[in-house]
Amino acid sequence: MAGMRFVPKGENDFVFAPTLWERDERKGPGWKQVRTAPMPLSYDVRFNDVDASSPRNAVLGGDYTDQAGGVVTQLWNGKAWKSAVALVPRGTINGGILSVGTRAPGDAWGVGWAQVGPRQDGMIWHWDGTRWKAQKLPDIGEGDKGGWGLDGVAVLADDDVWAVGSTGFPEPEKPVLLHYDGKSWSKVAVPGVGAARAGLKTVAAGPDGQVWAVGKSQAPDGSSRALALRYDGKKWTNVPLPKGTRGLASVTISQGDPVVLVAKTKHAGSTVLRRTGGKWVPMNLPGGAERFGGDDITASGRTIDIPGNHPAKGSQWVGPGSVLTARR
Repeated sequence: MAGMRFVPKGENDFVFAPTLWERDERKGPGWKQVRTAPMPLSYDVRFNDVDASSPRNAVLGGDYTDQAGGVVTQLWNGKAWKSAVALVPRGTINGGILSVGTRAPGDAWGVGWAQVGPRQDGMIWHWDGTRWKAQKLPDIGEGDKGGWGLDGVAVLADDDVWAVGSTGFPEPEKPVLLHYDGKSWSKVAVPGVGAARAGLKTVAAGPDGQVWAVGKSQAPDGSSRALALRYDGKKWTNVPLPKGTRGLASVTISQGDPVVLVAKTKHAGSTVLRRTGGKWVPMNLPGGAERFGGDDITASGRTIDIPGNHPAKGSQWVGPGSVLTARR
């Protein structure tokens, strides 16, 4: 599990220190921090996502830092983590890889963004075993507007990769859905959104080829509502959620069922819904988690994990972090 620590810098400031955590029940219960390749604290970066295809292949995606000359990433070869830098356009002042996916050594994808001047643009990089290479992307149609970015990637095969995001910053305006067919990236129409402001946050693929992409759209009164799309191998369809469901922060596939994480707000914590038998069913969180704010949701076997934070208290920059775990 990828993340970061807040390291105090003076009295009223801090820097990020990237962290990686693992749970290996063969070695005992709980999460333990993993030693990664060293990097200077002055980098002030996070690890935003991690993915693995085997005990001998994994990839970490992080933030941009001018000290490294690009976006920091690390690759696992079964013995050690090694650093690699994903290059960015000339003049970049900010950016990062927000989501990664890998199916085999020497074949990984990272999606995110890079900011040059006041504008940001979505970026996709491919790792070929030697270096990260920025990909040529289709025209998103934003011209000189506020730009766009990518937040999620799902890798089904070397010729079947999906990436999702949105135009607009900091609030989404239009959802972005891209597909790679082994040769090039193309833009795919998003169904059922209309003129509403909307954006996609994450995408997940199941073993049977089903793909789910989730995010949020804006209701007429300005409030956030859920957006969930399903791909059956031929076309995308908009799948309604129960009335009143807020925007979705993440999606995973657990034993063939999509499970979505409903985003937290200032006044309410995260909730979880699982789709089974054509219906969305709430999954109860443990007591004391009413204000818990989940950042992501992942599944492995019969286990579902939600990393996040409890509310901050007093002078805390952020509340205590924890992971909620369910076993189906």
